[in-house]
Amino acid sequence: MAKKKIVFINPKCPSDFLNTSVINEAMGKTSFFPSLSLLTIAALTPREDFDCEVFDEYLGTPFEQAFPKADLYAMTCYDPNRDRAHELCRWLKERGKMVVLGGPHATHHYRSIVGAQPYDAIFVGDGERIWTRFLDEWKRGENQSLYVESEKIALDGTPVARWDLCPADRYLTAVLQTSRGCPFQCDFCDAIVLYGNTVRVKPADTVMKELDLIYQAGFQSVLIGDDNFTAKRQYAKDLLRRIAEWRKDKDPLFVLGAQLSVDIARDDELLELMARAGLVFAYIGIESSSAEALKGANKKQNLKSDMREDVAKIYSYGINVMSGLIVGFDTDGPNIFGRHVDFCDALALPCCNSYVLSAPEGTPLRARLEKEGRISGDYTIGELVRTNIIPKRMSTDDLHAGYRWMTTQFFDYDGFARRLAKKFELFGSRGIRPNGKATWRTHAKHAELAWRILSFTIRHRKEAAELGQLLKRAAPVMAKHPAAIADIFQDLMIFIRFKAYYEEMGAFRAELRDAPRPETWIREIVPPTAQVEPSVEGVGAAN
Repeated sequence: MAKKKIVFINPKCPSDFLNTSVINEAMGKTSFFPSLSLLTIAALTPREDFDCEVFDEYLGTPFEQAFPKADLYAMTCYDPNRDRAHELCRWLKERGKMVVLGGPHATHHYRSIVGAQPYDAIFVGDGERIWTRFLDEWKRGENQSLYVESEKIALDGTPVARWDLCPADRYLTAVLQTSRGCPFQCDFCDAIVLYGNTVRVKPADTVMKELDLIYQAGFQSVLIGDDNFTAKRQYAKDLLRRIAEWRKDKDPLFVLGAQLSVDIARDDELLELMARAGLVFAYIGIESSSAEALKGANKKQNLKSDMREDVAKIYSYGINVMSGLIVGFDTDGPNIFGRHVDFCDALALPCCNSYVLSAPEGTPLRARLEKEGRISGDYTIGELVRTNIIPKRMSTDDLHAGYRWMTTQFFDYDGFARRLAKKFELFGSRGIRPNGKATWRTHAKHAELAWRILSFTIRHRKEAAELGQLLKRAAPVMAKHPAAIADIFQDLMIFIRFKAYYEEMGAFRAELRDAPRPETWIREIVPPTAQVEPSVEGVGAAN
């Protein structure tokens, strides 16, 4: 019997903060990272029965233009790129093709998709068992239109992803998953809706095998795509020890990043293991400068210590802290925007994302606001600058106006320079560096990357001018901390990437750089039970 062909499709999002700027091109890449979910589902597909191809629209070619032939087209999507997925589905169905959909959007919204979009099958929940079940039924011509995985399954049977289907030279970073689930109960986060409160981990041998494949493929960095990598603390420590040992003969500039909670600052053993393993990018959910907002959102883990001391501690191990601050909580008044800017300075975050709070499907926040009649519009979320919430203490227009002012301050050159200088007074003070061994090959690779960036800036005047502005401000920091030049340059690249996204989305407005703080011009709506929020200093003291 002839093999059937499956094409897995990653639909492009209309705007994406990881792929908006030209930084990918400057680094010689096309996109930020591949779809790990598609590469993993492909690995679950028996090679003896099926040929697989992964088509990623982020690599530049629209699917309709390429139109690879197949017996089945399988897509994944999040909320922000769901319109593109539905568009491709309709296009393919008009041509008589079979199309199926999975991923977070399908899991959240399958009830509204069924009947409204012409998919032949929709997958809800973890895909390992229902995908293989679908394939067996499809081969017999007996497949169903809906497959629901009601359990949060163990990850013992999750295979190493099909990295052979991924053109590694076109992506900036790889993605690796070691666990699913998060033990916390933040009321605005849909991670526990998708993956549960019980943290499920992959066997360490599987993780190490996949990490080695990623390194051999030529990637220079890996994002650990867990909701909270250190939630299972002992597992994380054991895995970090293995990674630190594994990387002793690897490129010392090969780095890892992960999403973590701020409680890592209270575990020195963990921080040292992270540093030696090369896990030097920590995305931490700081969320707010307001203790009242954090309490209301049930983000209790951020209220147990002084956030400024925690970030300084993490910096001291040579670990970069990336984060974001949210506006739109019920306790947020007109002063929240200026307080967030002050808090960003206090934490010495050179680059800080800005978000408007949204209420994802299935979250406690969504359920409460629906009862209060405060959900506006459809379920579009995931775009940092939009919200589906009617705010409580200011108008929607004022919320967005204050948000634009705040974002502009975050991405002001002088503010960046001020925070950069403060960060590197703290950074790496313990003298711990990632394990690794530089060779002539790694030196040649780094020299090639430097040349690519230099030649790119020569060809692109606008980007060269922006980099020049940042380098002028960063030069004193580089001169004072020469051992940290690579880390400082990373901050410059991150700044340019995020600023480009916020400019495209209209959230960064140059004319707002010198505008007065929003509390001087936004009219506050005072709820009957409103309370005075703690100041920035009060957050640290209350923690």
